[in-house]
Amino acid sequence: MTTKIHAVVDALGNPLRFVLTGGQCHDSVTGYEMLKQMDLTKKQVLADRAYDTNRILNLLKEQSATSVIPSKKNRRKPRKWDKEIYKERHLIECFFNKVKNNRRLATRYDKLACTFRAFLSLASIMVWLAYQGILDICITSYNKQRNIFNVCCMREHIRVGWSLLY
Repeated sequence: MTTKIHAVVDALGNPLRFVLTGGQCHDSVTGYEMLKQMDLTKKQVLADRAYDTNRILNLLKEQSATSVIPSKKNRRKPRKWDKEIYKERHLIECFFNKVKNNRRLATRYDKLACTFRAFLSLASIMVWLAYQGILDICITSYNKQRNIFNVCCMREHIRVGWSLLY
């Protein structure tokens, strides 16, 4: 069983939304559905070659968004794209690196998609909080029977614990 995580991040690399699909699902199909739900007016959309489809490009044009997507090798007329702006695409890879620091996500310990998604949500929240400088959080344990995450918060040498029911 394989799972793909499709994610959208902001200009700072913080997660905005994500979707889980089966490993056999193509990136451009899910990418189109995710982009269709967003307001992309006057924004730049950076993506890799897998997202270079006419459907996505037409959607971006309709929403007055700038596409910074390199052309696929098999495209007859390669499009121009800004290589300097494209370098900022590393932020999505940095997000996946931060999330996959949790061994549980990197190795897909969870059998059910709902528990995998719950832990991914928690890891995304941790990325946001770490960016904001609000909290240093670590997950101490997970009770599978009751679906509760035990979370530990460290702030100015004060340790507080609480449980999150998902």
